Amino acid sequence: MKPGPRKRVRIAAIALLGVLLALGAFGYFSVHRAIVPRGPGEVQGGVAADFSLHDTRGRSVTLASLTEQGPAVLVFYRGYW
Repeated sequence: MKPGPRKRVRIAAIALLGVLLALGAFGYFSVHRAIVPRGPGEVQGGVAADFSLHDTRGRSVTLASLTEQGPAVLVFYRGYW
């Protein structure tokens, strides 16, 4: 006996959900593995390109101006506040 149209839609939706979950897990773990720190104090990358952002008071700050005062550490927080 063939499944009805509603059952076929439900099966297709579950299959699509499974594929999306698998792709999402693959993407998360491949990116997560790439950015896991190697250890405290170890450098992961090279020289960062100069950029400017606004500080908490609205003033423009460049990376070059910060590195003139000494070494700078860049931290990228991936998430939501």
